[in-house]
Amino acid sequence: MDENTFSEIIIETEEDPKKDPKLTLCTICGKLVSNYSRHQKKHVFTCKECFSTFRNDKLLQAHQELHDRENRFDCDLCPFKFKSAVKLAYHRYKHTKVYMCPICGFVGKSKAAGSIKLHIWRHEGNFQFRCEKCGKGFLNATKLEDHLNVHKGEKKYECHICNKKFTVRNYLTLHIKHLHKKEVYGIEESYQCEICGKNFSFEKSFRRHMSTIHKIGKDLTKECKICNRTIANAHNLKKHMKTHTGEKNYECATCGKMFAQKKYVQKHQRVHSGIKREKPKGIKLVVQK
Repeated sequence: MDENTFSEIIIETEEDPKKDPKLTLCTICGKLVSNYSRHQKKHVFTCKECFSTFRNDKLLQAHQELHDRENRFDCDLCPFKFKSAVKLAYHRYKHTKVYMCPICGFVGKSKAAGSIKLHIWRHEGNFQFRCEKCGKGFLNATKLEDHLNVHKGEKKYECHICNKKFTVRNYLTLHIKHLHKKEVYGIEESYQCEICGKNFSFEKSFRRHMSTIHKIGKDLTKECKICNRTIANAHNLKKHMKTHTGEKNYECATCGKMFAQKKYVQKHQRVHSGIKREKPKGIKLVVQK
């Protein structure tokens, strides 16, 4: 039917316009109806590929993407394919009730769909806002501005319990959540290494310590693809990669000099503060007669 001649068609109505003048035109059948959403349920939208039915066109279009031969993300639990990694992650959740990244296998602890979406976008570089210094992407301008404090070394966010300061608001939130459980929630939790006695506030840090230092548990070692060097864990590999890229993300707030790691900035800042670390005097050999 030609859309241009649609207005010339005599429109049927299910209601009497005199009794209820607030009528809505159904774009599917051309009838005037008083309750549009209830009327829509009378229409059935059928997929031509598999004959599945849906209650509206939007759901049908979303379903038809599953039949698109250009889809390259396959579900390993059913025959469906998807155009994007995000859509596959959302789909797999229906099978497993957990959000898993199809690219790296990361399993999110959060039940919020947005968390896995953000994780996948980090792989794909799909961000509207980017840091000009390090290239890191962000979903909004506020998070980018927050991140820039890391490079400047500005610590604007202070813990009301211990007065420790942080460059990013989220770091402060995590600090309170994990290090002040006793004060906030009345729960005291820590992870202690039974071998050397070292305590950890985070389970992830504890497991990394056990693997790296004591060679116990899952092997977390990673190989650098550039120099083939074996690195203790993914955290250290990130730092190591900067030796190849020359990337320097940490800036001295006083003179603007850039450094690859935070500890190098802290060491450098002694130049401005006038604090000098005394050199060790060495070990004197005493020979007993």
